[in-house]
Amino acid sequence: MAHITIEIRPDDIRYSPSALVNQGDTVTFHLDSIIGPAIVYFDDGTCLTAPNPLTLNGQTLQQTNTFVALTALSGPYPFTVTIPDMPRRSNKHGGEHEVKKGGLEVSTDPPK
Repeated sequence: MAHITIEIRPDDIRYSPSALVNQGDTVTFHLDSIIGPAIVYFDDGTCLTAPNPLTLNGQTLQQTNTFVALTALSGPYPFTVTIPDMPRRSNKHGGEHEVKKGGLEVSTDPPK
């Protein structure tokens, strides 16, 4: 089984090695340079064993490991990351949230 890391950064979301996952793979969500909490919500239902939404706290829980469910159907699983009050954005006003879009693509084909 593969290990996929989803790195949530102030400017983007990065996947290592990619956003393509298989049933049983380990998925790690990691906050990089984000101090406050982040909420990951799978828009159309999750493919992971973790609850939806998944909450990361930048101070005490910078990463969370979970698995792609063995019952996950193949296809796209888009998610939205909400980061309340990103203080580094000078053009934002208090109470606004930073929102990022990402997603996983589940394949039920055997890994190569």
